[in-house]
Amino acid sequence: AKEQPPAAVAAKTSVLSLPGVRSVGAAYTLVKMSRYCLMFWLPYFLKKQVGMTASSAAMMASLFDVAGVVGSISTGLLCDTVFGGRMIGTVLPFVIATALAFGGWGIVCVAEMAGGQRLRAAHI
Repeated sequence: AKEQPPAAVAAKTSVLSLPGVRSVGAAYTLVKMSRYCLMFWLPYFLKKQVGMTASSAAMMASLFDVAGVVGSISTGLLCDTVFGGRMIGTVLPFVIATALAFGGWGIVCVAEMAGGQRLRAAHI
């Protein structure tokens, strides 16, 4: 293997010393890990646990990825045009909505376990 010149090695390590690079890298790693887990696991879960057909489960998993692209682009535009580039004004409503969604999901799971009934998702 060919050794890299010292300047190339110094450039790579200097990037890691920039403020925020490590935390953004760690956050991106966690986001990608969760997206890949959902991409591979979600169709199986929807078919086995929710009772969807294989084609409906595949469609829902695909919609998850499409919604991610649309959401990323629209959030960027919203941040730039409405909030003047201030990310906190854009992100805060989504953080609150996510917390409420997780809380609602927890309530549904506890109610399902207590009632012993299985909830069915609407088929597309």
